[in-house]
Amino acid sequence: MNEGLAITDLCVDYKTFRMGPVTAVLDPGSVTALMGTNGSGKTSLIRAVLGLQRKDTGSVIFQGTDLTIRDAAILSDVGYVSDSHRDLLAEFTAKEYWQYCRIAFEKASGSRANDFMGRAKHYSTLLDFPYESRTAIAGLSLGTARKVQIIGALLGDPELIVMDEPFSGLDFIASRALESVLGGLRDQGKTLLLANHDLDLATRLANRVLLLHAGHMLLDSSIDMYGSERELEATVSCLLNDARQGAESCSP
Repeated sequence: MNEGLAITDLCVDYKTFRMGPVTAVLDPGSVTALMGTNGSGKTSLIRAVLGLQRKDTGSVIFQGTDLTIRDAAILSDVGYVSDSHRDLLAEFTAKEYWQYCRIAFEKASGSRANDFMGRAKHYSTLLDFPYESRTAIAGLSLGTARKVQIIGALLGDPELIVMDEPFSGLDFIASRALESVLGGLRDQGKTLLLANHDLDLATRLANRVLLLHAGHMLLDSSIDMYGSERELEATVSCLLNDARQGAESCSP
C-alpha cells in the first residue's frame, strides 16, 4: 500500500555546500514539483532521498522503512530517472535494457515480474517510442534515449516515482505525452517527486511545490494556494530575490 513519502530534517554536508535541512511530506496520489535555480540542491536532495548520496542527518520514510538504508526490496517499489541519459546501458537496445531492468527488479523484489514487457509496449505507445527498435541506445537522439530511461523506471509499476528533470531533451509533443502519463500515475495514487524548471508545468500537473535555493528550502506549498502560474511565479521570484538579498518581504 502506498503511504507516501516523509522527509524529515534531511541534510547533506559538502566541503563548500550544505543541502538542508529539508522536511516535507509527499502524499499518495500527489505530484510534488521540486524547483530552484541551478546549483540550488535539487539533485543533491533527490540523491539523498534515495540513499545515493550519504546523508548527515535526517530520515526518509517510505513503506515504513528509511529509504536511505538502500533496502533492495523497498527500492524495487521506487522508479528513478536521473538527470542524465548517460546512466543508461548505451550498448543495449531499448528492449535489452528493459529486460535488464526486469532481471534487476526480480532480484531486488524477490518476486516474478508480471507483464514487464507488456508495460514497456504500453508506455512506448504513449510516448511514441518505436518499441521494436534495434538501434543501440548510444545511437538514439537525446530525447529518444530519455524515453527509454523513463519507460524503464515505470516498468515495475512503482508506488514512488522520482524523476530529475524528466522533460529534458523532449520535444513539445513528447513533453505533453509524458505530462499525460505522469498525470495518469498521479490519478492511480502513485507518489511523484519531479525536479523541473517549468512553472507552467507545475501549475498544470503538480499538487505541491518545493523551492530550494543554495541548499535551503524556501517554500513548501500547495499549488492550490495560487490562482495562476503568474501568481506562483511572482511568489517564487520574490522568495528568490529575498534569499539573494537576505531580506524577508514575501508572504507566500
